[in-house]
Amino acid sequence: MSLIDFKAFIINWPSQFERVKRTEKEILKIAGNCTVINADPNKTMEGWIDANYGYGCQTKLIFDLFLKSDSEGLFILTGDATSEYWAEIFESAKKTREELNWGIFIPFIDTSFWNNKILSSINDDLRRMKNSDGVCWFISKDVLEYYLKNCSSAFEGNSLGWGIDIAMSASARFLKRDVIQDRRYIVSHPKGCGYDRSEAIRQSMNSLKKLPKKYIEHELRLRRRSLKLAP
Repeated sequence: MSLIDFKAFIINWPSQFERVKRTEKEILKIAGNCTVINADPNKTMEGWIDANYGYGCQTKLIFDLFLKSDSEGLFILTGDATSEYWAEIFESAKKTREELNWGIFIPFIDTSFWNNKILSSINDDLRRMKNSDGVCWFISKDVLEYYLKNCSSAFEGNSLGWGIDIAMSASARFLKRDVIQDRRYIVSHPKGCGYDRSEAIRQSMNSLKKLPKKYIEHELRLRRRSLKLAP
């Protein structure tokens, strides 16, 4: 299997302008490309693409743009995340793709709810995870296409995007592909969010209830498995 190439996207939100400019330069050097999706109405840069506010709106645009490219892998990063390990993260994503043929790859995001949702360990560094995290993730094109075929209608109207990571992770497993986390490389992300969590939860629950039955059954099986694995 040849090394996968990635189409890289960063989402810029209000108050993240300077950080995103720096990160864009770093990712451009590593990936050879980087597109910024800009949701700041007051600041922009030449070449940035304006989008509506909300992770759901922004990822919908990213998915459309990515599928027009020839790349087999998609990289998405929110602009409020930082890391000292971008080169190592991309290198690990390529190497583990070749070795494990993952469906989704993530680094260790320090504030992620999903960090302790481990299905199994591959070695001291790599884990098979229950779920990905939309702060920073790599998605295989075939997984994205499967998600869009089966789940996109359920997320119509979900502007804040909570739940997309759950459905995407399930889509990977339906294709018998893992969600792999490399715990060596840390991405820092502030706790909390700058919007109404209750609205995000409401949108998420509404979307997840609309998923095909096999997705709901899959999530219930994983929850039961997680309870059995819990110490």
